[in-house]
Amino acid sequence: MLFSFDDEIATGFFYDIDGQKIVVYFASYYDNGRFVEKKCQLIIEKWENAKSKLSVDNRYKDLEDHVGIISMILDMYVADKKLFLTVNTLDGQYVDLLFL
Repeated sequence: MLFSFDDEIATGFFYDIDGQKIVVYFASYYDNGRFVEKKCQLIIEKWENAKSKLSVDNRYKDLEDHVGIISMILDMYVADKKLFLTVNTLDGQYVDLLFL
């Protein structure tokens, strides 16, 4: 991925369950490895299916089972048309998210 948010603390979070949209706000980001100090948003929307699990678990469940306010994105990648994220939530949970 060209853009990443390594070690960047989120400044805001929005989740619309009915509209299938998550927005995570940041004060800065990385563009192809170069640090950019400029506000930006990561928008995930219009998914066909979304799953979540605690990082220590083996099995994904419904997104709503473990979705929380995202404070940091620890890992993000795309494989086989699926978006995988490992996030830390405001309540200290480590959660894996999967969007298809």
